[in-house]
Amino acid sequence: MKLKKMALSLLASASLLTFIVPSTYAAEPVVETSTYAVSSVVVTTNYTEENTNAIVTPFALLQNYSFGPLSSNDYTTKDWFNHYSYGDITVKLAQYPTTSGGGTVSIEYTLRASEKSSIPIAGNYSSATKTITFSGVQAGTYALEIKNIGVTTASGYGSIND
Repeated sequence: MKLKKMALSLLASASLLTFIVPSTYAAEPVVETSTYAVSSVVVTTNYTEENTNAIVTPFALLQNYSFGPLSSNDYTTKDWFNHYSYGDITVKLAQYPTTSGGGTVSIEYTLRASEKSSIPIAGNYSSATKTITFSGVQAGTYALEIKNIGVTTASGYGSIND
């Protein structure tokens, strides 16, 4: 009987060891990963090689401008630019009297080809620190119209979508 108990005890210990000590034949855990070479990834777009510039252009929307001298009621229209998605168009500006006689400049900024109203700015800004925003502009092609609505001859400069 003692031999039977010892055999059972050894068997129980051996079976516990097989659960505690991993076997060299135990299965390794499976980790699911997928590795793709860059050349195997396919991206489909509606653009052809002839019009891929439209993909890159939104990252270069900063357009600088300058104007003047503009006498009273004169205006100028800056180059047309593309606005690619619904959102704001910001304009940083400087405006100042062209002549050394001084005075206060009053300029009206209008976003052409949009329903947005014009924004009149009165005051002298010797550096491009004044910012105006045309909010909620639809995607499209626009130009900035700059009109002197004051009596002082004006000049200035700035950037669009700064």
